[in-house]
Amino acid sequence: MEQPDLELAKLAASGDRGAFHMIVERHSRGLFRIARSLCKCNSDAEDVVQDALLAAYRGIAKFDGRSSLKTWLARIVMKRSISAWRKNKRHRAAVTLEGAHEMTGSDGRSMRIDGIAAVDQRLDLAAVLPDLAEEHREIFVLREIQGLSYAEIAQALDIPAGTVDSRLHRARGELRKRLKGYAAQS
Repeated sequence: MEQPDLELAKLAASGDRGAFHMIVERHSRGLFRIARSLCKCNSDAEDVVQDALLAAYRGIAKFDGRSSLKTWLARIVMKRSISAWRKNKRHRAAVTLEGAHEMTGSDGRSMRIDGIAAVDQRLDLAAVLPDLAEEHREIFVLREIQGLSYAEIAQALDIPAGTVDSRLHRARGELRKRLKGYAAQS
């Protein structure tokens, strides 16, 4: 039977390295996807995740269980990714979106994109995503690429759920405008 995250976090906080290793095994893939969606390349994303996991290891005793462990870890990765993004402005021009397979249609509903159209859509999105305001970009990445719930995003970014909703709405609207203009330029 798999141990719950909260139990593993408590064990890790008491010095159980095996428990922290289990946390890493359970969550590292998702954390990498978050970092990769904001980093230039895999190696940069790996560095961000490694840095975030080290910070989590050092700070696991501060985890109080008010949010899920997944959300707490995602917040650390987002902060580290944003910090790396700011330090190296080259990243802004080279965002990739390997995990983006869905886009929002003009009616606001999510639509599935397959094959060549999916590749084209991801490339178009990668070209315009860096131009979004940071607060809109991070909300979009967490919701549309990572699939976090509004509540998880609110906890990860320490903002009200209503703010998540409004920022996501603005991000989608801005992306629609930019993608429309970008597609016309192509």
